[in-house]
Amino acid sequence: MSKETIIIVATVILFLIIFGLIAYFVNKKWTNKVKTVSEKYEKLNQLNKEYQKIFVIVNTHFKFEKTCTTKYQIDKINLFKFFCSNIADDFSYYDKLTENVLLNRKNQKTYQWMVENINSTVTKEKAKEVKVPYKTFVKIENKIFDKAILKPIVDVIIHCYATYTSPHGRNSYRKERYYGISDVKSAIDEINQQREYRQSKQYQRSLMTNSLRYDILKRDGFRCQICGATAADGVKLHVDHIVPIAKGGKTEPSNLRTLCDRCNSGKSDKIESD
Repeated sequence: MSKETIIIVATVILFLIIFGLIAYFVNKKWTNKVKTVSEKYEKLNQLNKEYQKIFVIVNTHFKFEKTCTTKYQIDKINLFKFFCSNIADDFSYYDKLTENVLLNRKNQKTYQWMVENINSTVTKEKAKEVKVPYKTFVKIENKIFDKAILKPIVDVIIHCYATYTSPHGRNSYRKERYYGISDVKSAIDEINQQREYRQSKQYQRSLMTNSLRYDILKRDGFRCQICGATAADGVKLHVDHIVPIAKGGKTEPSNLRTLCDRCNSGKSDKIESD
């Protein structure tokens, strides 16, 4: 490359740098002027101040990891059940998270509608007054307006995965799925349904297994806890709920006792009369 060519190239590069700097500072000056006088931009800022107090800031990324100890375990793992178990372990947090994100979605619709109804009021005369070309003014106004629109958190990403590495690290296996707030809500709803069922009469009755019934009879010495009668006295022994299921009693050892058929019947009559 000749000396003359080098000089020409250097001159062009220098010119481009100078031109770029001038354009940058001119554009920056125009942008500041537009920010100062744009009613559209000002209205959005006022709206943002209001909605910054309404939109809830929450964490958006979570990770649930399961390290399997056997190949069979990773083959059989149900990632959604694993996902639900993690939600259940910190139920209150994820319940509140779901509430806040869904609230953000609802409020965003109103916010977006209000944003779309903010229109530019700039005129050619106004642009000329602040010494910014009209088309440039409109272009800059739209750019800073779009950039200032709030973007509330309306979803989350939960990375749920399971891994297994064989002995000596010869083989590695991985299962993964990504879940969003709709999946969290599904898990919350399912957990609530399970809790309601566990509180139900049907569930409490299902807990009275033959094994539990025998454990209570054995604990009580196969003897009625009111009159002391045993099967040798010709009575039939029952395992009774001290606080009846119908009144909120649970099928657990502390609420169970052995009664003979006579005492059990007498207790039932007394409860019904109460």
